Amino acid sequence: MADELTALFRAFDARKLSRRQLLQALGIAAVGAPVSSVLAQGRCMRTFGIPACDTMPIRPLFEPTGWKTVLLDSVTMRIADYKAEAAFYTALMGWKLRNDDGTQAVMDMGDIGTMVFRGDSTMPTAAAAAGGGRGGPARATVESFCFGIDPWNAKKVEAELKKRGLAPVADNRAGGYESFHVKDPDGWDLQISNGNATNRRVGPANAALSAPLPFASTGWNTTWLDHFSFSATNYKESASFYTSLLGWKPTYDEGSQNECMMGEVGDIIIRGGNVLSGAFGTGGRA
Repeated sequence: MADELTALFRAFDARKLSRRQLLQALGIAAVGAPVSSVLAQGRCMRTFGIPACDTMPIRPLFEPTGWKTVLLDSVTMRIADYKAEAAFYTALMGWKLRNDDGTQAVMDMGDIGTMVFRGDSTMPTAAAAAGGGRGGPARATVESFCFGIDPWNAKKVEAELKKRGLAPVADNRAGGYESFHVKDPDGWDLQISNGNATNRRVGPANAALSAPLPFASTGWNTTWLDHFSFSATNYKESASFYTSLLGWKPTYDEGSQNECMMGEVGDIIIRGGNVLSGAFGTGGRA
């Protein structure tokens, strides 16, 4: 077993394996400390096993739904200058503007999903936040994820959400698009949909930008979502919520964070406190 692990880590170091391929090869939640020592970025990376680094198994928050996450439908972000943001990602990442209604820009992130940049005058501008660095005023806030799940039956999905005490709110559109909004353990907006290639995008994304490109286009295309990362009040509770609800698969628990695979969409790192941490309960969704 040790020789097999060594071979896997060498392949990873040589970039012959991706992060996800390594995690899949190691097996879900089966390796513990050796994996975290190679892959983790959390505060328990070098203090594995101390009391504040809780590596106990995660208890299911509720009965698993049996659903699978099959796509990233959309991400919604609030920002002071949404027009400039849309131009930036067009130039850098090759995203395409689908719609600009004067309050927000809806963009195609390649074939991955949709990004919605919403204008928010309460957010600081780039000039106001200049020099702030990490820990300075937030210039953008991600306020919602939407994931497509399978199987989908609106009545059954609604019933299963209510069964778990999640108070779903319907949000449907023309063309057969159906979805529900619920709150995660930190009260954060999670939207679950039947989104697919035919009902969430109609026609080409060829709207005209209302702000100039900040630099010459790179010519790049966005082809894959590597990972998301967010912090929570209790990372174990949040990991349990999403794995039980959306069928995400945990890979390793480093003691202060847990990395999950969101189906074939990409990976997500859920960070934050646990019941053994001295600062437990003082954090929140970020």
